Amino acid sequence: MEKQEEEVQQQQQQQQQQQQPDKNNKETITWDVAEYGGYLFDKKLKAHNPLNHQMPLQYHHSQSTPHIPSSLSTSSTTSIKKPSSSLSDDESGGSSSSTPHSSNTPRKQFSFDDHCALILANQKLPKKLVDYFWDKCSVRICADGGANRLYSLGTKINQSSRWIPDYIKGDLDSLHEGVSDFFSKKGSSIVLDSSQDTSDLQKCFELIIDLEKGSGIKYRKIFILGGLGGSFSHEFANVNTLFDHPGRKIILASKDNLAWLLSSTYNHNIICRSETKCSLIPLSSKASQVTTSGLKWNLVKQSLNFGELISTSNVSLDNKVCVETSNPLIFIVDINP
Repeated sequence: MEKQEEEVQQQQQQQQQQQQPDKNNKETITWDVAEYGGYLFDKKLKAHNPLNHQMPLQYHHSQSTPHIPSSLSTSSTTSIKKPSSSLSDDESGGSSSSTPHSSNTPRKQFSFDDHCALILANQKLPKKLVDYFWDKCSVRICADGGANRLYSLGTKINQSSRWIPDYIKGDLDSLHEGVSDFFSKKGSSIVLDSSQDTSDLQKCFELIIDLEKGSGIKYRKIFILGGLGGSFSHEFANVNTLFDHPGRKIILASKDNLAWLLSSTYNHNIICRSETKCSLIPLSSKASQVTTSGLKWNLVKQSLNFGELISTSNVSLDNKVCVETSNPLIFIVDINP
């Protein structure tokens, strides 16, 4: 009798275990270093292959950039300077419509299911990365002084009208008046948000959320050029933004590095080429268990923590790196070694 009871209990335990979800059975997210412009600066790769192993971001034509919701204009902390309707087509860069636009050519955007956005921060902007992402994002936003950087980049090559952002947003304490007037006449919307409780980058994300509400579009992939480098405090503020929006793919980019957040909610596959230098940084908290494959120095249920071990200057051995983590990690790629 006791043996039968034990067998019944074992069967019940097995059934309960089968009914419980597998905690390790996480959805896998794929990240692509080449897609994010990771090898644009690789001189050796250029010499080896004229195609540069750079997978072009696919895009298609669309009608226009989404209008900014009218609710923003009534905000106590936000005001919008719209382009003048009296401008000629030549002065405004196209038709006299109030919809922001940057050229007479049809707007291009990602052919992925979710649209992509480009934010330009107030740091040095590599021309190669600006060129690479510009026509491939469905909306382009300058974070305050990022407009000065974009204008300077255009005038440096005697093409000041080459890149016209759809929006410029921030407290506008860094935006030069001449730059503001120039872009406004060319069709950019200037959005003032005087709040000192959020950074200019956070203000740009608030704008993206408002654009989503007004259009039904979801910008799950956002590229931030100038998001790394420069002021160390600003760099930390930019990295903190990754944790504010864990449901989106947000890529911080500079001429030296790419960085993004590996959430503990998912497993992660990073598509890359061999000998790509990378690091895994437990910035927000201790990562008690990290397991990787595809690296020269793999981790097996390894704890990563500041003051203890962190994984820096690791190297990929093949074209894919897999990461499982119990806590969020910042994944950093050296793109200009």
